[in-house]
Amino acid sequence: MKKSNNQSLDIISHLLKGNSRWIKGKSKYDFNTLKETTKQLIDHQTPHTIILTCSDSRLVPEIIFDSNIGELFTIRIAGNIISKEIISTIEFACLELSIRQIIILGHEKCGAIAIKYLPYSLKHNYFEPILSKIEMMIPGDNNLSDREKILDNAKNQKEELVKLSTIVRELVDENKLKIDYGIYELNNFKVEFILD
Repeated sequence: MKKSNNQSLDIISHLLKGNSRWIKGKSKYDFNTLKETTKQLIDHQTPHTIILTCSDSRLVPEIIFDSNIGELFTIRIAGNIISKEIISTIEFACLELSIRQIIILGHEKCGAIAIKYLPYSLKHNYFEPILSKIEMMIPGDNNLSDREKILDNAKNQKEELVKLSTIVRELVDENKLKIDYGIYELNNFKVEFILD
């Protein structure tokens, strides 16, 4: 477990340093740099982390972590939920790209989480597939803070991934994969990880 934990802590530290640079307005990448890197990665990719996050337009992992093209394998879906398609994508990244770190990242003001707490008459059928996953994952207690709801959802999606994916579960059990979760705060641009 030590090697996996040390590697995971190195990745988390790397991501937090990038987040700090971005908050301070000292990003080390510009669009010209990103174009050049993209050209270098035409034939291969070696991302170090899978980021499962919401599809919200205010949250772009490559920007908030000040990461270069090719560093992050980003999967986006409303509410950062686990589905069979998401699981297949994660399994592909773990097996074919040898990624050993997964981050499930929620964010403040998540519309998918907020919809769960609306009266039934205001919920729309088009959102039902995602809403049903969220409703299974977080308690119906409306007294929870926005932050608690977001973190509960991220934690429960992590547990769901391990439960439903034999590949992920085996990699975790063999200390070849680490899964952490966290929250992105829109108000101050800061990411906080919950490390298990």
